[in-house]
Amino acid sequence: METFSRGTLDPWWVTGFCDGEASFTFSRSNANVSLYFAVKLTATDEPILLRLQDYFGVGKIYNVRARAPTERAGATKTASLYRVTKHDELPLVTRHFDAYPLQTEKAGAYKIWRAMVEIKATYRGRDGEALKELAYSLSAAQARNRSWR
Repeated sequence: METFSRGTLDPWWVTGFCDGEASFTFSRSNANVSLYFAVKLTATDEPILLRLQDYFGVGKIYNVRARAPTERAGATKTASLYRVTKHDELPLVTRHFDAYPLQTEKAGAYKIWRAMVEIKATYRGRDGEALKELAYSLSAAQARNRSWR
């Protein structure tokens, strides 16, 4: 069974690129935690995202509209977002990064996120507290995120 590297990208290039550009993150709504692997680039760089999608063999690419500046944030350009969210697809991402480990501080965030992927793969209600604690740890491990505890 093929687990990753379906495309033509060098696996170490993928890891290096993701060390700089990818996010291992989550969103939450009440008690529900959804996991995401994502890379967002300006729309002109969408071909790179298409190659990543081909490499992993999963995920979707979304168009993100430009935003005018607001009091709280500056303007943004039109962008493209590659995102893997499905429970049965996330293990393909983890297999890659287990075989070709991240080299920056992001490796710590990935380790927490990976534990969350494992819990979600066999999620039962009793795992909710462990998932919540890992989500808090992941949020705290990423400097640009604010703590939500």
